[in-house]
Amino acid sequence: GNPAISYYDGTNQALKYASFDGQDWTTATIDSENVVGDTTSLSFGPSGNPAISYFDVTNSHLKYASFDGQDWSTATIDSEGSVGRFTSLSFDPSGNPAISYYDGTNQDLKYASFDGQDWSTATIDSVGNVGYYTSLSFDPSGNPAISYRDATNRDLKYASFDGQDWSTATID
Repeated sequence: GNPAISYYDGTNQALKYASFDGQDWTTATIDSENVVGDTTSLSFGPSGNPAISYFDVTNSHLKYASFDGQDWSTATIDSEGSVGRFTSLSFDPSGNPAISYYDGTNQDLKYASFDGQDWSTATIDSVGNVGYYTSLSFDPSGNPAISYRDATNRDLKYASFDGQDWSTATID
């Protein structure tokens, strides 16, 4: 496939998407309602269509944009306090999106997942100021795992789900 980028357009304070077709780059504004698009994460679903998680700066909310092959749609995923910085978007083996992110109000690591009908959110780690610079992936069994920064202790941490419970570990 060809490369693509999601990014924050500081001049227009908007979420943008750039894609390369093999010869030329094209850009599109995906969301320009308020100040949006900080700390983006781009991933492609099983159909090959792009999706982006990002922070709505004006409202301090986690947002999600997805492309269905013709049009982009946007949705607010979490609006409980100041949430949504340091997003990481990935698709589970079933093709459903999931997002790891920072809850600035509570200084926690959070996780949002879509089950095909509804989004749900959960706090994964709440010990200290945790959840900066998240990176989300799924293991071969389809369970999510997240690396992130513990700002209180200046450590790298790792959270993993075993199918029933989340556990966390300090790596470095």
